[in-house]
Amino acid sequence: MPSIYSRPDLYEAAFSFRDIPSEVDAIVRWTGEVPARALELAAGPGAHGIELARRGVDVTALDLSPAMVRHAARRAREAGVPLDAQVGDMTGFSLGGRFGLILLMAGAVGHLSSEDALRAHFACVAHHLAAGGRYVVEASQPGDDTTRDRWRLTRDGTRFDVRFSPRVLTVRVRQPDGRVLAFRDELGLRMWTAGELADAAAGSGLAVLQRRRRLAGESRLLLVLGRQSSSTDSSS
Repeated sequence: MPSIYSRPDLYEAAFSFRDIPSEVDAIVRWTGEVPARALELAAGPGAHGIELARRGVDVTALDLSPAMVRHAARRAREAGVPLDAQVGDMTGFSLGGRFGLILLMAGAVGHLSSEDALRAHFACVAHHLAAGGRYVVEASQPGDDTTRDRWRLTRDGTRFDVRFSPRVLTVRVRQPDGRVLAFRDELGLRMWTAGELADAAAGSGLAVLQRRRRLAGESRLLLVLGRQSSSTDSSS
């Protein structure tokens, strides 16, 4: 079967149950202010970055897939906002300047399958994080039966049936004319715990400042990291 990542338009629609404006509201509330510059890593369609750009933020979106990068740039143009969409690996990127906010959403940290890759990632983040800046990483929440792992939704007459697990992602698309498309991706996501992420981040001088368990009404595990030390806030 083909990969859903080869069809960014369908990928975006399949995951469109997320309330992106509310999620960005929460992130801005946690981090204290709307940053001047933001970086979204493993950005895919760039939904969070585009929402930040709507709020006047200078946003760079980075993704390994050229198709996703082209799609994110097109979606930003449609939204009438600037977005610097670039192809890049989240373990070895080098961008000009520093960012007040860096995001890694939707469990994409699980694509870093080794400790070496995770440490390289945090080193890149630390190099690009501005003084007083925040890095927000959304991880899958292992063992939480309220985390969404299968869903059905309809967009413009097209129905999407999605099954998502750390091992495999399948998407079945029924189009308005009755045609059916099926996609399957072997993911092999690593389910990093909060402790493992914190330990790896510490090697690059980053510390977990907050731990959050919900985002816009959905069960999530999110860590807010920064340079300065602080006691962990575990509120939801």
